[in-house]
Amino acid sequence: MSVTWHVDEQIAANTNVADLIQEALRFHQLGEFDAELLVFSRAIFLFPHDAGLYANRGEVYVRLRDIASALSNFKRSIALRPSDIALRRRYAALANTAALSHLCNKPSLVERARGQTLLNGAIDAYAADHVLWLNLGVARASLSSDEQLVVDALKRSLDLQESVVAHVALCKAYLRNSQEVRAYREVETALKLAPFDKDCIALRETLSAQAMALRHEGIKCIFNSRFDQAIGFFSRAIQCNPSAARLRIDRYRAIALLSHAE
Repeated sequence: MSVTWHVDEQIAANTNVADLIQEALRFHQLGEFDAELLVFSRAIFLFPHDAGLYANRGEVYVRLRDIASALSNFKRSIALRPSDIALRRRYAALANTAALSHLCNKPSLVERARGQTLLNGAIDAYAADHVLWLNLGVARASLSSDEQLVVDALKRSLDLQESVVAHVALCKAYLRNSQEVRAYREVETALKLAPFDKDCIALRETLSAQAMALRHEGIKCIFNSRFDQAIGFFSRAIQCNPSAARLRIDRYRAIALLSHAE
């Protein structure tokens, strides 16, 4: 097993602490992680302001499957060494993993809130990871009634790196907010990236079905001489499927019938 050690020069130069680190490594190689934890705790007692020791103890907590304690140690490490990108990325990765454990398998409202809090913390530590923003957008969609917060997170993810998953999630957010034109644009972009993606195809079919349903309502309005309402239905249908020439013809016909009726 490869091990990442975070050792400051000041610590490495100190014989007593260097001996403690060697002792910790020995326990690690023996798989005695509880003993390894105690050694790093002793080192932290001697040098409580060293970021590397907290990071190393955090890694031990990861091996002991105590992610909450690991996050606490990495958070302390970042506070002591805020410019260390590697520490920030490690904290963000752990927080993301912990968040996903709260968000999977039909989580309760409390679990979803915990997951979102962890993702917010991960982004505070390292905001340049598009996956964190994507997961935050999905978490917000399951928790918040404010779709703009969902859209903001997903768009931020796409700003950092384009992905089919983010486009699909953004399409769904626009559909929930009845923004069919934007939803259509997102699904079309996703299909260009992955023409055979099942989620993309399903969303495209959903938009097409919605367009046909609106067209049907428009035709009913035409038969009942409610031409202005027909124009509204056809216009909404075009928003769902702008590439359908038939829908534009229907709307022009409804406009002509309304003009003739007046």
